[in-house]
Amino acid sequence: MVSNAFVIYAIPFLQLYPKYLCPEDLPECTHRDRCGRNDILIDWDSIYSLKNWVQRLDLECTKPYLIAGIGSSHFLGWMLGSLLVTRIGDLYGRKLPFISAQLLGSMMQLTLLFTTDIHIMIGLFFFTGMAASGRFTLAHVYLQELMPIKYRSHAGTTVQFIDSMLVVVVSLYHRFITKEWYPLQIFAACSMVISLGATMVIPESPKYLYSKGRYDEARKVLQFVQNFGSQNKQENVQVIFDTEVKGQDIIVDQKGNIIDLLRNRQYLGNLFAFSLQWITGIFAYYSIYFQLKYFEGDIYTNVIIAGASEMCSNFITGLIFARLGVTRTYLLSYFFGITCSTLFIFLPPSLDYLVPLILLGAFYGYSSVVLVNWISTPQLFPVIYSSSAIGICNVFARLATIVAPQVAEIEQPIPMVVISVLGAISAMGCLMLKPYKGSGVHEKGQV
Repeated sequence: MVSNAFVIYAIPFLQLYPKYLCPEDLPECTHRDRCGRNDILIDWDSIYSLKNWVQRLDLECTKPYLIAGIGSSHFLGWMLGSLLVTRIGDLYGRKLPFISAQLLGSMMQLTLLFTTDIHIMIGLFFFTGMAASGRFTLAHVYLQELMPIKYRSHAGTTVQFIDSMLVVVVSLYHRFITKEWYPLQIFAACSMVISLGATMVIPESPKYLYSKGRYDEARKVLQFVQNFGSQNKQENVQVIFDTEVKGQDIIVDQKGNIIDLLRNRQYLGNLFAFSLQWITGIFAYYSIYFQLKYFEGDIYTNVIIAGASEMCSNFITGLIFARLGVTRTYLLSYFFGITCSTLFIFLPPSLDYLVPLILLGAFYGYSSVVLVNWISTPQLFPVIYSSSAIGICNVFARLATIVAPQVAEIEQPIPMVVISVLGAISAMGCLMLKPYKGSGVHEKGQV
């Protein structure tokens, strides 16, 4: 699920311009000055001078919109895939689109190792985005459906924790291990191929099979899971109880038409409120993340601190979610995020030294919102709609991802005002979220 993170989180370092040894006639030179000049050399002693795509793709002479197109095409592909791939997951099962996405992602990762043309690279990243909709978005639903209820949120939290840990790993790699970009990306390609092979033995989601009335197949899958690794027979009993006995509404919704999803008032209300949570969480996350380059200190340290903050957020929020459920965890996350972003807006100039700390606090809060987005889908939508629902939400989320870098460049405090207002609206919106009947969440309990 997270193998592709090695290239996505490495983009800031793959596109990082080096420091230069400037000639006497141009004492302060930039990458634009170096284009076409042989007398401006790279200062390889600088920690910022990496052997990356700046040389391989000739980024010093490339137009900025093409460079930005690498990341944008990835999120554009993810947005399109969120409409197509996740819907296939509801129609034909989780395993087929997941394996297809794994295969596509592996092919793209291997191809980019040999690419020297930026136009081809942009195209490759579009397809890595398409693959991400299956390898990550659909995979979250798939993983949680393979788990008993009591482990469901822990599984999603673990994936997000590892994903945020890779942010730190990528930064440490470029800062302390080597300046070469190639070894890490070869490792990423190998891990994706290994992951593809491992995926072949994973069974179809038993909960999806139950939702389609394919009970014999579901029982065979449960037997396989028990024989493969479960030491406690009760775990399979819990899955059966969750899907067959408590899931009466799943049987009714066997067709899983999108029209039926939109006609159901509760599901439609959840879809609207959940989309709002996705937009706010992703927008705030990336808007604050892109502020890191303005912090004092080097980019490596800033990224490591932000990644560590997100790791703490994922770990703590996962524990809170297991106790309090969706709505209360959202409210706590928004309280923390809105408090910090509002403090930033009204912070007097004499306390400017607190800006990094406050921004990281806001980053912590909105990272928590993103985590709850990923792990709460099974409580809000029946199995037959869950993949499509999270896909629809991700369409809006990826649009927010594309807009966030532009908003981050606007002079403060406007970006933080936007984040705080969106946070307040979404905090009220999360009160609309209600568990569907058969989710395994008690009505008193907690959503």
